Amino acid sequence: MKFLTLILLTFSLFLPAFAEDADAARAPRKVLKAVGEIPVLFNGRVMPLDSFARLHLLQFSGRKSYQGESAISWMGRLLFVPESTEDDAVFLINHPEVLTAIGVENFQMLPGERKPSTRRFSYHHLMPGVMKLEEIARRAQAMQDADPEALKSKEYLVEREALRVYVNVLTYRALGQVFAFARPLEDLRLESPEIREALKVQLGEDTFSYLELGKRISGLAPLMIEAQAQEDPTQWTEAQQDAFTLAQMMFMFQQNLSELPLTMLPEAPHGESIWIAPMDGLSSPDGDQALVNAAERSGAMALAWAAGDWDEVANDAKMITEFSRSRMKHVRETGLTGKEAQFNRANYFVRAKVFYIFGFFIALAALLSGNRILRLAAWVPVSIALVLHLSGLAWRIYLTARPPVTNLYGTFLFVGLICLLLALLVESFQKNGLGLFAGSFVALTFLFIADRFAAEGDTMHKVVAVLASNFWLSTHVLAVTTGYAGVWFAGVFGHIWLVLKMLGKDKKTLETVRLPMEGLLGFGLTFAFLGTMLGGVWADQSWGRFWGWDPKENGALLIVLWTAVVYHARVAGLIRDVGTAVGTVVGCIMVMVAWLGVNLLGVGLHSYGFTTAMATGFYGFIGFELVFILICLTVILVQEKAVKAS
Repeated sequence: MKFLTLILLTFSLFLPAFAEDADAARAPRKVLKAVGEIPVLFNGRVMPLDSFARLHLLQFSGRKSYQGESAISWMGRLLFVPESTEDDAVFLINHPEVLTAIGVENFQMLPGERKPSTRRFSYHHLMPGVMKLEEIARRAQAMQDADPEALKSKEYLVEREALRVYVNVLTYRALGQVFAFARPLEDLRLESPEIREALKVQLGEDTFSYLELGKRISGLAPLMIEAQAQEDPTQWTEAQQDAFTLAQMMFMFQQNLSELPLTMLPEAPHGESIWIAPMDGLSSPDGDQALVNAAERSGAMALAWAAGDWDEVANDAKMITEFSRSRMKHVRETGLTGKEAQFNRANYFVRAKVFYIFGFFIALAALLSGNRILRLAAWVPVSIALVLHLSGLAWRIYLTARPPVTNLYGTFLFVGLICLLLALLVESFQKNGLGLFAGSFVALTFLFIADRFAAEGDTMHKVVAVLASNFWLSTHVLAVTTGYAGVWFAGVFGHIWLVLKMLGKDKKTLETVRLPMEGLLGFGLTFAFLGTMLGGVWADQSWGRFWGWDPKENGALLIVLWTAVVYHARVAGLIRDVGTAVGTVVGCIMVMVAWLGVNLLGVGLHSYGFTTAMATGFYGFIGFELVFILICLTVILVQEKAVKAS
């Protein structure tokens, strides 16, 4: 039968046999801007396609760009010309044992690179082991379904990693098929004169897409009606048999490629936020012609991208964006996709890190040399970094319509900013470069830590229920995190004081560190106490009790009690400079316990933001601080004994 090739085509859709010599041209910047602003619904939030692309490339590779190519450019190639991404090394594999288990090489030579890649691999490289990867992943999923804690053991490291990689491979394949309905079906040939006449195929038309055939499929109705009128199917003509086969293949195509993971078209105008993939929009059950037109327009955009017709791509993208915005006016985020894409392109926090690095080294040079010119020069990059840091936070507040502390990622951005502002205040009083040095270091560190949490997914996702109050986010949470900043920064000065003490610095030098250390400790205590009390009021309104010994509540109380003990012991003369410095360093541990440690318990009303990699970093930090304190106390004790002996 002439249409047997259709069967092979249908099954090949899920074994993407991409062309090996495909070379998709890079889209111009204005085209990427237009495409990147298209609204899509992902994980319950309307976001620009640019954010969708960044999140998925980050999920696949651990990076937000591919070899200098922006995420939206790479995602455009995957969506519109998927064969062009087959050799891109975008699949991050953290454990080479997975590659051994699926029977593929644990390195891959990349074009233009001297050294082979040992962490990131292409779809083409993994393809021979996909069946084995699926087998391991299914086994791991079954274990996880039976016991959610099972895969957390080191014993099942390979299974856990295989499951993650397999999910990424499946997502990659599915995204590559989103616009398959618009691409020509190369294996399909309409040779029957009756079929060509019924579908009104013109002379010279040899290749067809599902989209094109879908518009003409009703032409097969007379042939199928005639066939159904006959009681014996064996008496059907070849044309009638081919008509049924073609209709069946079209149905299978629709079933296999429905509900793909790019929901970019709002289904119901001005109603519930139900978004669907372009393929699903072609067959609107309510006869929504505007939706069908938008779906067809998206298919035209895919073909225009593949053909390099960039003006057409930009026009189609803008029309799709306007279609979605006109339907979803009641959803604020839909109208902000252009602004969010602009925020993504600005990379405020990445640029801030660069200036923080410059500021740190200039301030360090000023500290070591005592050069006034260098100290003043350090203000320039630190000030620029501060403006970028503030701008990034302001954008996040505007885009989310919430304060900047709705998740752990946001808290690190905010606490880093508060620490820097405190550092600049210290610098304005002391004018010795110490504030610039400490502030740039802490702000830079927290931005890098924030990046670690950004790698876990969308940083502007819908907030958890416990945070669904802008008033309390602006009071309790901001007060508590400001307290974190004060106690933490006091601990930073405690570290510096202990190091200087071990180095045998004079009393005057130590005094320049001790004074801000104690002042910051009092600042942190004030805001930690205020935030904890406000949290009790919030808890009383939300849950009907002021205090419930929840782990997060206990963590906040721990900071208040420890800081109060250290501060009052110092004021009462129970401890001196060394004890105060050590107490502030322990305060850093208390902050980290309250900030991250209680999340490791996985229980309580405040249990959110947990990541599997958090435990290792948390325990490593605690161990480092305890060793640091032990070394400092030992060295200082030896020094004091030596002084007494002399």
